[in-house]
Amino acid sequence: MNARTRAIALQALLAAAVLAGLGWLGQNLATNLESRNIATGFGFLSNPAGFAIGESHLQYGPADSFGRALVVGLLNTLKVAALSILLSTVLGFALGLARTSSHPLVSGLTRSYVELVRNVPLLLQLLFLYALILNALPAYDPASAAGQLVVLSNRGLAMPGLVGVGGVAAGLLAAAAVWRLFRRLDARLRFALVATTAVGASWLVGAPLRLDLPAAGRFNVEGGWQLSAELLTLVLGLSLYTAGYLAEIVRGGLASVPTGQREAAAALGLTGARTTWHVVLPQAMRAIVPPMTSWHLNSVKNSSLAIAVGYPDLVSVVDTIINQTGQAVEGVFIIVGTYLTVNLLI
Repeated sequence: MNARTRAIALQALLAAAVLAGLGWLGQNLATNLESRNIATGFGFLSNPAGFAIGESHLQYGPADSFGRALVVGLLNTLKVAALSILLSTVLGFALGLARTSSHPLVSGLTRSYVELVRNVPLLLQLLFLYALILNALPAYDPASAAGQLVVLSNRGLAMPGLVGVGGVAAGLLAAAAVWRLFRRLDARLRFALVATTAVGASWLVGAPLRLDLPAAGRFNVEGGWQLSAELLTLVLGLSLYTAGYLAEIVRGGLASVPTGQREAAAALGLTGARTTWHVVLPQAMRAIVPPMTSWHLNSVKNSSLAIAVGYPDLVSVVDTIINQTGQAVEGVFIIVGTYLTVNLLI
C-alpha cells in the first residue's frame, strides 16, 4: 500500500469514527427526549411566550410568540455589543497612546489600570459595577431631574437621543449601493438618483430624524435615549475590561514601527503628536487591526454575562424559553448559531 492510499484509508476511518460517534450521540438524545415526552423541532417558536421582557426596542408583550421574544433578546445583545465595541475602541486607543507616554505618572497609571482589569475576572467586575451603580449613584428624584438634559441615577442614564436613526442608516446604505451601481452615469444624474434613493429609503423605513429630549416622569425619566442600570453596567464593564487588552495591542502596534520612522519625521520638523498621528499610527494599524478584531468578537461573546446582572439579552431570553418549554437542545442550537453568525459577520 503506497502512502497516498494509506492516507486516504486513514482519513476514511477517521470520518467513519466521527460519524459513528455523532450517530451514537444523536440516538441517545432521541431516546432521552422520548422518555421525557419532550417534542423536538422549532415549532414552539410560534407559541405565545407568556412572559414579559423588561427592555425592548420592539412592541412586545407576553401574548407575543417565542420567536418575537428571541428577536427582542437578539436586538438587546447587538445593542450591548455595538456600544461596548465603540467605547472600548476609543478608550483602548487612548490608553495605548498613554502607555507610550514619556511622562512617568501617565504611563504608570495606565499600566496599573491595564494590569488591574486584565487580572480580575470580568464577572466580578460586572458585579462590582452593578453594586456601585445601585448604591453609589443617587436615587431618582423627579424634582431634581426636571429640566435636566442628562439624568444619572441608580436607575440608569438618560440623555438626548435621535429618533429615526434607522431611517437615516437605511438611506445611507441605499445611497451607497446606488452610487456604486451607477458609477458610469453622468455626475448630475447620478447625484440626483442617489439623493432620491436616500430620501425614499429613509421614508420607507421609519420616522423622520428628530431630537428626543428626556423628561422627568413620576417614577423614572421618560423619552430621550436611556441606558438602564443593567445596560449601563454591561456597557461600562465590557468596555473597561476590553480596553485594557486593546491598550496593550495598540502599544505593541506602535512599538512595531521602526524607530527610524520617528527620527525621519522629527528631521522634517513634525511634532510628537503629528508624528504619531500621521506617520506612526497609520503604519501600526496593520499590526493593530487583526488582534483588535478578535477582542471585538470577545465583546460579543462576553455580552452573554448579561444574565448575571438581569439584563434581558439573547441568552437570558433563551434560558427563560427553555424553562417554559423544555426545548433545551433547540435553545442551545439557537444560541450557538446566533453567536457564530454574528461573529463571522464581524
